[in-house]
Amino acid sequence: MKKKVAEDIEYIGTAKVKAVLYDVGTYPGAIKKSGRNEIIGDVFLINNPKKVFKVLDFYEGYSKSNEQSSEFVRRKSITQLRSGQRLSVWIYWYNFPVAGKPKINYKNYLNFLKYRKTA
Repeated sequence: MKKKVAEDIEYIGTAKVKAVLYDVGTYPGAIKKSGRNEIIGDVFLINNPKKVFKVLDFYEGYSKSNEQSSEFVRRKSITQLRSGQRLSVWIYWYNFPVAGKPKINYKNYLNFLKYRKTA
């Protein structure tokens, strides 16, 4: 997937958003939450939205015409870069129930994977 869109995206930096991560199998699912809950992820500038979102929507299992059955839904959300700048970005939010799924107590999924590998 990365090769299909690499020339159409530019890395901006990391940002935080009010949310919680859940372990939903071999990947995480983010659920929007208020309060002190936050997660950290990477922000990219998309230079060719039509092409990039076609690839990403397929990869994330998102269907605009059938959101109820989509595992993830793409929504505009406000994030904050390390510099403090706030941005409106697209995020793929997990769309299925999280009951019984373990909460990830890390803000960054890569840190969770490192911990799981060493445990």
